[in-house]
Amino acid sequence: MSRQDSHHHKRAHISSTWLERVFQRRECIKFIPADDHSDRCCCGRVSAEHSQLALSRFTSSVVTRGARFHLSSSGQSSGNWTIGTCTACTPTDAYGTVEFQGGTHVHKARYLRLSFDSDPADIMNLMERLWGLERPRLVISVHGGTSDFNVPEKLGRVFREGLLKAAETTGAWVLTSGLDSGVVKHVAKALDEAGISARMRSRIVTVGIAPWGMLQRREQLIGHDTHVVYDRESPKTTFGGVPLNDRGSYFLLADNGTSNRYGAEIVLRRRLEEFLAKNVGENRRRIPTICVALEGGICTLNAIYRCLLGQPPIPVIVCEGSGRVCDLLALGVRYFDEDGKLPPKMRAHLLALARKLTINNKNPCNSPEALLYRISQCVEKRNNLLTVFRVPENHLQHFQPDEHKMDRVILRALLHGQDLTPVDQLLLTLAWGREDIAKSEIFNKSSLYPSDPDWLIQPMMEALLSSKVEFVRLFLEQGLSPRRFLTFQRLEYLYNAVPSLLIPLMSSSNQQPKGGSIQGGKSAFSLPEIGAAIERLMGNAFRSTYTTRTFKLRYERAKSLSGQKQFFKMSQSKQLSSLQMCLSGSCDYDEAGLKQPKRKSALTIPPLGWEEEGDTNSGNTHKHQKHPEFSFPFNELMLWAVLTKRHEMAKLFWQHGEEPLAKALAAIRLYKCMSREVAHDYAEMEVSNQLRECAQEFRDYSLELLNHCHEQDQRMTMRLLGAELPNWGQQSCLSLAVIANNKRFLAHPCCQILLAELWHGGLRLRNQSNIKVILGLLLPPSILLLDFKTPLYTSNTERNNHTTFIGPLESERPLLGNDCVGDDNLKEMKNQNPLCLCSSKFGMFYSAPITSFWVWAISFLLFMFLLIYVLLIEFPAQVTYIEWLIFAYVLALGMEHFRKLLILEASSILEKIKIFYSKYWNMLTTVAILSYFVGFAFRFDPVRVHSHSRVILAVNSVLWHMKTFDYMSVHPRIGPYITMAGKMVLAMSYIIALLMVTLMAFGVARQSITFPHEKWSWILVRNIFYKPYFMLYGEVYAGEIDTCGDEGTNCVPGHWIPPILMTVFLLIANILLINMLIAIFNNIFNVTNAMSRQVWMFQRYGQVLEYKSTPVLPPPFTPIAHIFMLFRRICKSRTLCPFHYDEQQHKSTNLNEFQLRTDELRDLQDFEEDCMDDLARRKFRLKDNNCPERRRNSDRHCFSDFSSSCNRELLVQLQKMQAKIDKLEQTQEKLFGKFVERQNKKYQGEQQMTENHEKS
Repeated sequence: MSRQDSHHHKRAHISSTWLERVFQRRECIKFIPADDHSDRCCCGRVSAEHSQLALSRFTSSVVTRGARFHLSSSGQSSGNWTIGTCTACTPTDAYGTVEFQGGTHVHKARYLRLSFDSDPADIMNLMERLWGLERPRLVISVHGGTSDFNVPEKLGRVFREGLLKAAETTGAWVLTSGLDSGVVKHVAKALDEAGISARMRSRIVTVGIAPWGMLQRREQLIGHDTHVVYDRESPKTTFGGVPLNDRGSYFLLADNGTSNRYGAEIVLRRRLEEFLAKNVGENRRRIPTICVALEGGICTLNAIYRCLLGQPPIPVIVCEGSGRVCDLLALGVRYFDEDGKLPPKMRAHLLALARKLTINNKNPCNSPEALLYRISQCVEKRNNLLTVFRVPENHLQHFQPDEHKMDRVILRALLHGQDLTPVDQLLLTLAWGREDIAKSEIFNKSSLYPSDPDWLIQPMMEALLSSKVEFVRLFLEQGLSPRRFLTFQRLEYLYNAVPSLLIPLMSSSNQQPKGGSIQGGKSAFSLPEIGAAIERLMGNAFRSTYTTRTFKLRYERAKSLSGQKQFFKMSQSKQLSSLQMCLSGSCDYDEAGLKQPKRKSALTIPPLGWEEEGDTNSGNTHKHQKHPEFSFPFNELMLWAVLTKRHEMAKLFWQHGEEPLAKALAAIRLYKCMSREVAHDYAEMEVSNQLRECAQEFRDYSLELLNHCHEQDQRMTMRLLGAELPNWGQQSCLSLAVIANNKRFLAHPCCQILLAELWHGGLRLRNQSNIKVILGLLLPPSILLLDFKTPLYTSNTERNNHTTFIGPLESERPLLGNDCVGDDNLKEMKNQNPLCLCSSKFGMFYSAPITSFWVWAISFLLFMFLLIYVLLIEFPAQVTYIEWLIFAYVLALGMEHFRKLLILEASSILEKIKIFYSKYWNMLTTVAILSYFVGFAFRFDPVRVHSHSRVILAVNSVLWHMKTFDYMSVHPRIGPYITMAGKMVLAMSYIIALLMVTLMAFGVARQSITFPHEKWSWILVRNIFYKPYFMLYGEVYAGEIDTCGDEGTNCVPGHWIPPILMTVFLLIANILLINMLIAIFNNIFNVTNAMSRQVWMFQRYGQVLEYKSTPVLPPPFTPIAHIFMLFRRICKSRTLCPFHYDEQQHKSTNLNEFQLRTDELRDLQDFEEDCMDDLARRKFRLKDNNCPERRRNSDRHCFSDFSSSCNRELLVQLQKMQAKIDKLEQTQEKLFGKFVERQNKKYQGEQQMTENHEKS
């Protein structure tokens, strides 16, 4: 037996021991005949089924005639046989798994035989710990007739659909009798109609509480942890009984020692329902419970009576039209008045219906008058607890209005049938996941709103942690203030609520938790530590807000004001509702080896921020409202949703709040990096694919939003793309798109127009820009003939309308500045003299990135000509001026290279180096510069000048030639080809590895057989690859193929093997591998060529920003620009600069970064929010129009509303007509009464006259 099997066997043994110790069965220990001379005991079993001990207790003394059994657990009875005195408890002997046969599919269920008076707490621990069920969020107890009955088709369909939906959407347990008869068949039919398979049925837990004594073939179930095959369609046994229903998930078989009698399950079920409905302990939450009745008799009425009048009371729903007791209760609700009285005719009618229920029941407690009294007691609870479900007859057959759906009636009854605050009601609907109920039953009743403005904070935390997106959306629509809601403490709690999602990200960034304990001794990660993880994922020297000095100061100040050093306190909060508490076991089941129940973390949700824990006066509250801890709470919440893999929640927060474009771009980068990290674990490949799909989804969203903004206002969109965003590390949308590698975004016309404006700087060049710039460099006076964007600076309005601005550089900022020519204030350009105007034009020309590019390209071209000239001639004894000029060029280039490394914004020097050399051209330039210095140093050694210096410099020239590709990549045609070449080199490395193995295999065998007498030398290693490599290109060395010759002279052993090996080698290497490499190259070319335009446009951003930060003076004159930058910086810092310098105008003119005022940035954010709202509405309308089901439902709603309206009008008219008829009848009765009275008077008058006449 393996170790795992041994552990499983040991665990099963421990579980069985615990079951037999806790749960018991009952057995009759005293045989008492039911009648004189009867062989059947009062318990229902014959004498042969009793033990010898039970029979021995039966003596020949006279047994009181008429002794009958009575279900009394206390032992008090009118007869001699009672459960308390005549039964004994022994360990249970029937538990395990039952497999139902006889259907189309095999269904399995767990079962347990237990005493009817078992402790409900033990039952709950059994189901949670041993059977692995989650604690229910709702319990629906279905009561009804035990015999088969029929209900109207429409009522049955509505009942089944509603019950199934209520159970499926809320995670409810459905309690039934478990027997295959009566109302249980309707519950089973609901599962069958919905197509719920055995595996899917685990989401709908049906618990059958059945009487052990009424089961057919119950002897098959006896066994310890056994697997039983149960066929409910098999022939019935002699004593009758009812089989188990095969759609149950779990069965509790209640045993009271009797056979073939009901009653045991009633007691156990009532005890369990009361246990679930009560507040069962300080650390346990109350489970909402409801009773649903369909048809039924006296037992059903008694169950309803106990539910309504119990403590706590349980809401009840009765289905009118199902028959018997339900119809009686429905009539009682309709006709009982507030004083509990009935009209005489209706009372007689109800008594007649009650007598039908008591025809075969001789118990005086169940007389018609007693039943009517119980009904009156139940009706008194109708306002809150008793609900009559009626199916209206005047609506479509297959369409049910929402207010008449069974699931909504059930949940509505639960909300209104319990004494819950609005917060508790909201938490209850949140646990069910029914935002429609919350909206219709809680938020539509504004009079029930609490006066506290923060009453939605606690439900919001629950919704966020449980990923209930629709509830979060609903809370936001109902006015929850995200700025007031989100505090440092709550955000940190959200991150640490599920540590398993955060720990991989933090561990990969080498972050160790420093926060307080959150649960079980685990430490919490602080927001600065989370910010460091965000920076690592974003890369490119991205600076998170959480790691800035300002944020850390506010963060520490908030902690000190709260009076606590740790954020998470595990003490129970009095403000938490009992609905939030999770079930905690009262006994130590871990020692018994039982499974812990599945439940959520019991972390205490902080009800308010730190301010409430410190100073709770109104002044602090007002201060909290005035100064929120997060200016953009939706940004922080979206980052939390992305990092914790809540994609739907991330999409919701993306649609709300400011800066949706930046949020989408940041989400792309985070998802891609998270996917790449998860991909290292082969077990998480599916998660990696899902994260990549999430990144692609946000990539599409960003492009859709950019398109929509561009359609609305091109000018504002370009300002939006280039604006510096303080909340995103001073990045811009363009730089974030580069970080996210969003090529389609940067290829958008709006981005390209912006980059074109930036590339030309202050020049207004529509065509032939390169030629005009080169001409301006060669003939400076021609600069005055060029067009400039001078209207930009004439007024502040025109400056705001200008579109040439850009956000911060990709991962870098100028440290000392980037222009060698200072810019004058151009606002008064029109009033300046021509000399100043000319100088301003020269300044704008030489500050444009296109000018810097061509200056550096021309200087590099001259440098290459000089380097080639020096290398092609013999080195003179002394270093020439040309060589010194080349050295000065390389030295100046190295200084500029080092300056760009210094100005990178990064957390450390190592991070700077890593980011800087992530670019291939920076690495190539550094190697070229260093190798040139080494070669030039040997130039001063006359001994090694030709051996070392010349060779090193010649090899070094290869690197400078490759540097030419860096300048050529700016061209829109050549740039994509250079990218293709780079990808092909990377792809070629894998084929080269295969080729090297093939070359070595053939080369070693050929060298060893052909030249068997060689001595060791390094030349042998060269020979292994030398000739085989050239064979790939057609040089087969025919004379060496067979060194033996036709005459067979000078033959070495195995001389015939190398020709065969060469044939195989050429087939594999020259035909297979080379053609495979060509096919890979073709694929790379096709893919890259198809998106070459996007590739070049994406690369253009980096090129533009690189030459924008490059001084216009090329090497070897670049140090002059460096000195000027340093001097200007020193002057600025000491305010001694004699030049007029306006930094804001300098940045705007240089287009290096566009820093907006607060009001301007607010205008851009408003524009972006408006575009986001409009886009969301458009997509919703489009989705609404393209959804056939939604259109059908809309038509049904319209038809239903029209039908209901017509019915209401007809009803009103009928009521009016009935009132008129009643009035006419009353008038006629009055007239008839007057007529009779008049006739009587007339008759009396005539009679009196006759009498007077006779007397006279």
